[in-house]
Amino acid sequence: MIFDQPRPPRPEFSPMSLLRALWKQRVCLLLTWALLSSAAVLVVRRLAAIYRAQAVIVVEAQGLSEKYVTATVDGDLQGRLESIRQQILSYNRLVNIIEEFGLYAEDRSSMTREELVARMRKDIDTPLEKGWGRERPGAFRVAYQGRNPAVVAAVANCLGNLFVEENSRSRQEQAAGASEFMERELREAKKRLEGQEGRLSAYKLQYNGELPQQENTLLAGLSQLQMQLQGVQDGMTRVDQNRLMLENALGSARVTEATLSQMATQMTPAASGAGAAASLLPPKKSEKLKVDLDAMLSRYSPDHPDIRRLQAELARVEKLEESEPAAASGTVEPASSGPLDAASVARLAAAPQMAQTLLRERERVEDLKSQLALAAKQVEAMQSDRRRILDEIAAVRARLAKLPLREQELTAVTRDYEISKTNYQSLLDKKLAANLAASMERNQKTEKFRVLEPARVPEQPIKPDRNLLSAAGCALSLLLATAVALGRELKKDVLLGEWELPPQVYVLGRISHISPPVRSFHADPGR
Repeated sequence: MIFDQPRPPRPEFSPMSLLRALWKQRVCLLLTWALLSSAAVLVVRRLAAIYRAQAVIVVEAQGLSEKYVTATVDGDLQGRLESIRQQILSYNRLVNIIEEFGLYAEDRSSMTREELVARMRKDIDTPLEKGWGRERPGAFRVAYQGRNPAVVAAVANCLGNLFVEENSRSRQEQAAGASEFMERELREAKKRLEGQEGRLSAYKLQYNGELPQQENTLLAGLSQLQMQLQGVQDGMTRVDQNRLMLENALGSARVTEATLSQMATQMTPAASGAGAAASLLPPKKSEKLKVDLDAMLSRYSPDHPDIRRLQAELARVEKLEESEPAAASGTVEPASSGPLDAASVARLAAAPQMAQTLLRERERVEDLKSQLALAAKQVEAMQSDRRRILDEIAAVRARLAKLPLREQELTAVTRDYEISKTNYQSLLDKKLAANLAASMERNQKTEKFRVLEPARVPEQPIKPDRNLLSAAGCALSLLLATAVALGRELKKDVLLGEWELPPQVYVLGRISHISPPVRSFHADPGR
């Protein structure tokens, strides 16, 4: 009972089964493929053509060498291009361009402005040219795509001009901003520098004479003061020696004067004549002052204070002697005359010589006294000079002792001043360079964009590629038609050939295909 046994499982489809199924459904496959391919080609042909126009913009190097003028604008082309792109692709600018050229007219009813702006941003591209280095002038393209070739070219040229204008404007603004920033910083640096200069000047004025740079001057002054002190001390030594000599001479003169006075007294008789007595009288005070004045003039100039004092005293005494001639002359009444012996006559004969000697000795004593008084004044003046010099030496040594402290303080003040001065000089140089760069930007002598190749009206669309899309549509239609044919055949659930039977099933025979009889419409209806 072979038919009562369970039916063995059908094996998987083999390539022969697929081919047999497609062959059996070849009419359906071909019809479906033809219909789908026609529809795909028709859809492809109805797609709108998209044109692309692009303008080439070259970046020209600045006219002056960077050795002379350095631009204050960033030289990174890609970064600067991205910044300009963001400014140009702003909402307001794109809306103005859309309105100006009437773009996306067929989509305005179904899309908002934001969506139109977003779509236009996708249609704009700014690729950099390959082969351009970052350290040399570059080039880039401004491309725009759309459906109308003429409008696409006009929009691309408009965008290219906007890139050129925006680059020039942004560079001028950046250069002007850099110049203004440097100006503000320079003013602040100048205020700080002036403050440091004021503190440094006040410090130098306050401690003038104790500054480190004055050390050589102080040492030279100290050496000069020591030489002056040595000279004063040597002068005091000489004056002391001279004073000792004058004191000795004065003592001898006084002894001689006393001796001569005693001898003159013994030689003068009681009844001497008026002429002899008058010769033994002391000299006038005016004569003494004249002798002192002559001695002083031999040593000092007429402008010396002591000489002026003696001249004034001499004038006063002479005026007094003129008013009292009798008292000033020292006249005496002659004594009663009497007979004189030979010894008295001899003494009277020697009296005038003795009187002259005594007068000269008295003048010498007075002169020695004057010299001693002058020597005392000189010693006093030298001692005053010595004390002054010693005080000055002590002051100079005190200043020298303070030099290390002043050097530390001055170093701190000077350090801040030098830092401020260096900062101010650096900012001043940068400010001048920024002003020069801004002037160069205004005169268009720096790196700039130039439209090298304006956008032309495109002749061929860039998309869609109709041949490629048609071929892809036909291929997809073939796949779908194949799937439909296989699906129709698989629904019948029949064996497509003996290769689908299990291995233990044997084929006993083949029955050819029997077509059912076709009923004829002309046959007898009663049969």
